Amino acid sequence: MSVAAVIKLSPLSAVLRLKRLTASLGLGRFTTRRGKALMLTALSLLMFPFAGRSAEPWAVVKVPVANLRTAPAHSAELASQGVMGTPVKILGPAADTEWLQVEMPDGYQGFMIGNSLRQMSADRFAEWQKAERVIVTVNSAEMLSGDASLPYLSPLNLGCVLETVPDSAVQAEISQTELIAVMTPDGRRGFVALAATEPFRPFLNDPALVSEGGSKASRESVESSESGNDIESGNGSESNDMQQAILRGLSQLGQEYLWGGTSSKASDCSGLTQTLYKSIGIALPRDAWQQALVGQEVEPAGARPGDLVFFTGRSGKVNHVGLYIGDGLMLHSSGLVRINRLKPSPRGSFGSSNESGLKPQTFDYHPIAPAQVRRVTAPSETGRRANRFFFGATN
Repeated sequence: MSVAAVIKLSPLSAVLRLKRLTASLGLGRFTTRRGKALMLTALSLLMFPFAGRSAEPWAVVKVPVANLRTAPAHSAELASQGVMGTPVKILGPAADTEWLQVEMPDGYQGFMIGNSLRQMSADRFAEWQKAERVIVTVNSAEMLSGDASLPYLSPLNLGCVLETVPDSAVQAEISQTELIAVMTPDGRRGFVALAATEPFRPFLNDPALVSEGGSKASRESVESSESGNDIESGNGSESNDMQQAILRGLSQLGQEYLWGGTSSKASDCSGLTQTLYKSIGIALPRDAWQQALVGQEVEPAGARPGDLVFFTGRSGKVNHVGLYIGDGLMLHSSGLVRINRLKPSPRGSFGSSNESGLKPQTFDYHPIAPAQVRRVTAPSETGRRANRFFFGATN
């Protein structure tokens, strides 16, 4: 079947023909979200050929949350999301549409509507990579204008990244709250509460960044993990970082589940863990099965707060992930962000039965033993790649 023949097909016929073609090539069924995204992206390339590469090869998300879809249409499946300050590589424009095909720092590819992005030349993007930035460390914040008559510029979510600007660049008459002057990717200047931010450093689980300076916290984190300090003892910054991630997750209790969601407004299971880890400087891949390939496997009895807990379906493949928070409890997104008590696995039970002060749901998560528990402190290829291509760090 030629490309021309595919282009002449109706969308439904093209999908069916493409599925049969991939099956004949031994590529199997497209059952995962990533598989569907790749299949629909390939179809989109045939149905909506690109007009050529963009003259501005980079972009940064300029809205609080931008949707990444599997095809250039609002009705297409949601594959993932990017919050403000997420850099993307533009692969090309979809002809006769306002959509752009992009690649995310975690390697996901799909389509974003152009008006959610600030496109940048290579030179401007390099300046953005070198700029002083802050990351939002609370689930919800406001960017303020400093103008009492129209005070709000934009809502902000956990993980949003903003450039800092000199205080003299904007004038504020906002009361007592200690503020920091910031700028959005599309050039809007204003203020955000200093307590809602931390200095942004690209994915500190990369030792190259630590050796080149990094923060005291990042250096202590790596040293602590290498020396085998117990995270539950409260010693070292690794414990503090993981406790911060857990607290941020707990403040999302009750948030709805959203397939493809990766923001503190709504997320799926792996989107929740990816977002919480990002907030403490650790890059995770996008999907649960991909996250299960990074870090170090540990026995359930040795699980520490902040470890990732993975589950399998009847197929034996990893299809769910949660964040272990201690005392045999897990925080995860399933229907909504919730806490469940973990059942013992064949390889040992989780944690202790000490009273944690948290009230878990009265039912267990599906009676499937955890596939594995993983501790992510070592550098990952996701982190290296994101630093190298998207954040400008050399390693």
